[in-house]
Amino acid sequence: MSNITSTYDAPFTVEIFHDVPRFRNSDNLAAVATNQEGWQGYAQGTLFVGALILYIFIMWLIFLVIFACCGQRRVGVLSGKSLQRKDENCSHSIYRTLVVGSCIFSLMAGMMFLVKVTSSLNGTFDSVRDGVIGVTNIANNVTSITEEVIKAGESTVPVRDAAVSLLEQGVCSTFTGGNGNKINFDDQARTVVDKLTALSDFTRGDLTDLKNSFALKFAEAEVEVNLVIDKAQNYARASYYAITIIVLATILSMGGYMAWFGPKIRTYFFCQTWLFVPLYTLVLVLTAVVVGALAAVLVVNSDVCLGGESGNPESFIKTILDTQTLAEYPKQVIDFYILNGCNGMFVGYESVDNLVNDLKDGRQAVIDLGIVLEGNQRNFEVQCGGEQGSLDPLKSSLSSVEIAFSSFVAAGEKTRNLLECGPINELYKDFFHDGICRNLPNTLFWMFITMLLVMTFGLIILTFRGALVPSLENEEPEDYYYSKASERQLMKQQSTRAEERDNSDDEEEMEKAQVNQNGDKMELSQKNDKEEEDDNEDGAKNRDIGSV
Repeated sequence: MSNITSTYDAPFTVEIFHDVPRFRNSDNLAAVATNQEGWQGYAQGTLFVGALILYIFIMWLIFLVIFACCGQRRVGVLSGKSLQRKDENCSHSIYRTLVVGSCIFSLMAGMMFLVKVTSSLNGTFDSVRDGVIGVTNIANNVTSITEEVIKAGESTVPVRDAAVSLLEQGVCSTFTGGNGNKINFDDQARTVVDKLTALSDFTRGDLTDLKNSFALKFAEAEVEVNLVIDKAQNYARASYYAITIIVLATILSMGGYMAWFGPKIRTYFFCQTWLFVPLYTLVLVLTAVVVGALAAVLVVNSDVCLGGESGNPESFIKTILDTQTLAEYPKQVIDFYILNGCNGMFVGYESVDNLVNDLKDGRQAVIDLGIVLEGNQRNFEVQCGGEQGSLDPLKSSLSSVEIAFSSFVAAGEKTRNLLECGPINELYKDFFHDGICRNLPNTLFWMFITMLLVMTFGLIILTFRGALVPSLENEEPEDYYYSKASERQLMKQQSTRAEERDNSDDEEEMEKAQVNQNGDKMELSQKNDKEEEDDNEDGAKNRDIGSV
């Protein structure tokens, strides 16, 4: 392989992930792919970012479980329990603001994912597919046109050979009855014979190699790439994920608002607690796994686009191909159209170009010879001792050669135009530079960022999930908004308290009645005592009067 020439300018997304810490592990994917280096070290460096994200996510979930087991008295709202109205202060407003704000930001991240990532992802798949189809179409056209050139050459050979056979005999020997004399026209005919004879091998050699090189390789690549893209599109249903996030974030944000400002619909909070929050947690787990995988994919993509010694896609391709056993002709095709960026020459293009030029020269020589013969036919016939029209077969043969060569030249020019490096190299750059190394990493980066935001805000929501339900009043049990049984329990408690109040009222009335009855008895006794005292006093007075 020759030295490479690249016009690739890496976007910042590729440079960022190519420069992630590898901790002295290899970043040479080409060397790993060709078994020049071990894959273990490369894998450790590649998976670091994704593994770090998954580690933080898992540890966060573990702490949430620990806090839930500790209970509200020890860790407060981190336990996931409902806030208490009796303990309400400004921190409650902060918790609810964090939860509602995180729900809204999660909703915005889902909408950004739906608008930006979905369209970009489909556009990336389409650009890669179009690039492969474009290269394959050119390869198919080259194969088809080259086949036409070979067939045109094969059909031209008999016509050319017939004309050469006539001209080699000498003009005066080309018809029956000619005297065989040598005339001046024979020297011009000899020049034409030499030109036509020099084209004796134009149906073989480089044209056949050119056809074989373009016949199968690109078609096989198109099939493989289309299969990969189809599988990727089946797995990358970005709109489904985005819609799920938008719906769940909307439901949770409504729950957070209702818990803060009302109305406090217990059925809504019950469904939110036991359906939507667990479902949102599962989505977050899936999000964390995908974010970790995206980080690794972005690192690998950056190593492809900035691989090899020169740090560009062509250098990566060259490193891979240097370890492959390729025939000389395919190597020249890759050098000319991809690695060298149209610099230098390609033997296939040179062969077709030389063939077309030689055909034009041969056709022009035949045309010139025909013009000479047309203008001097009768004179030549007299010199050769022939009758009028005796050289018509020779003239007809030259005309056939001219027609055959014209068709041959047209087919050759089509092939030469198809083999122009510019269009093929542009298709390659559209496919690899723009599709694989620009659009794809940008799309994956948007996926990575939006899903990372969803994961971050989701963890905040789960951490302060107690703020998703209303604060508990004094008489409400802890699981009032989590369980239907608590409602029955609360109703039973309220009923018991009502009965106790009723019983208490009855007892108070009975006590009051007893007190009143006892009071009446005391008043009657006191009245009787007073009357008895009065009677005694009256008796005493009467006795005193009687004694006097």
